[in-house]
This record gives sequence, C-alpha cells and structure tokens, in this order.
Amino acid sequence: KGYRWLYILAVFIGPYMTVSAVWTIADIFNGLMAIPNLIALVALSGVVVSETKVYLKRIGKVS
Repeated sequence: KGYRWLYILAVFIGPYMTVSAVWTIADIFNGLMAIPNLIALVALSGVVVSETKVYLKRIGKVS
C-alpha cells in the first residue's frame, strides 16, 4: 500500500520537476539499492568461503 501512495505522489510531483532533478533522484535510489546487497555480501562471505573450501576439497584441488 505504501508503494501505491508513493507512486501517486510521484505522478503529481513529477511534471513539476526538471529532467536533471528526476535523473538525480533516480541515481540516488539506484545507489541506495546497493546497500542491502552489500550487507548480504558481508553476511554471507563466511558461508561462501566455507562452501568453496568444501567444494575444492571434494574435487581434489586442495588437500
């Protein structure tokens, strides 16, 4: 429901903004989408390292 209200607000505010401002806001929100991904990468890095070691041991690359 929150997204619906945000969309409605954007429809009414958007025509009064400059193209430069719209692109700046779009760039900011694209950058903010990276934050959850970075948190997940840090949180899962230990799992990735351990699974890589298991895999390499299984295929015989590491003793």
